[in-house]
Amino acid sequence: MKKRILLVLVLVVAVFMAACGGEPVELVKEKTDFSAKIKLEVKNLPKLTDSHYEGWVLADGRFVSVAKFSVGEDGTILNLQGQPVNEGIFDFKYLAVDISSRFMVTIEPNSKTDDSKSPTVVLEGNFSPVKVSDLYFSAYDTESMGGSYQLRSFSDSNDNMNEYSGLWFMKIVEGKNRPSLDINDLGPGWMYEAWVEKDGRIISLGKFSGPKTPDMSNIYALNTSDLPKYPGEDFLKSATGDSLKMPLSLVVGKNSVFITLEPYANGLDLSGDSPFSFRLMEAQIPARARVHFNYDMINVAMNSMPSGKVLYLPSDQTSVVEENEVTPLPEVVDGKPVSE
Repeated sequence: MKKRILLVLVLVVAVFMAACGGEPVELVKEKTDFSAKIKLEVKNLPKLTDSHYEGWVLADGRFVSVAKFSVGEDGTILNLQGQPVNEGIFDFKYLAVDISSRFMVTIEPNSKTDDSKSPTVVLEGNFSPVKVSDLYFSAYDTESMGGSYQLRSFSDSNDNMNEYSGLWFMKIVEGKNRPSLDINDLGPGWMYEAWVEKDGRIISLGKFSGPKTPDMSNIYALNTSDLPKYPGEDFLKSATGDSLKMPLSLVVGKNSVFITLEPYANGLDLSGDSPFSFRLMEAQIPARARVHFNYDMINVAMNSMPSGKVLYLPSDQTSVVEENEVTPLPEVVDGKPVSE
């Protein structure tokens, strides 16, 4: 307590001397010990393979890592060695001038070598000390989305052939192509990906960032220059190393289509080649489906979106002086600060 009073007196004297026209002095910043125990609960976070989760708090204008962790098949929080984290509690030790009430959980690649935060935020929210605070998924508004698909093909340059071998998220209005998905354009950290499940096998139609953009893969199409600028795929030719028999009929056997939200940062799919568990929309493909007909997609997002809770339990907070971090006071002339 005596040290704290002495520091305040020194600062008051320094400010007074500057105001009286003396030499500019340096103001010593104070940092506070924000060490705490942070208890985390999560729901619907899937197990990852080539990446991990990381918790963050905002301190002095930058995000600071709280802990890296993974999740087991049953949703248990694990450390990166695969061992359960007792009650999901992490020790957070940090000195800062200011710490905000913002908490985030991101997906980070295992190959990352720096301390930066990826844009792939799966949970976030505000916390209040000693209170349980909700975490939510905010990257996408899942309630209002919808859409439809059509069976048709484009890359064979024939409107009457192989129409059961293509699936596209578009519709034709007054002779013009229009988007058929009512979804938002995505920002950094996420991509959509469409999938067909045919007789138990799941096949990607490609990743895309919005309803009016082509997807990133057309490996099964013939003449790609004939494809529309919308997400979809023609299944007309075999891809290298693929055993699918082409052309692939999407009405023979048991078939469905679905769209997922995929964690994606710096050109890397953080969930690998399989569908991520954040399933947004889905639909069955009828065995007697009509071509060039709009079939509705069903919004199923509420079944897979994550949620969580965070409890911030601060230690006894004491102010400390951080050495070598000083800010010069402005020069004062005739009792008034001189601007730079």
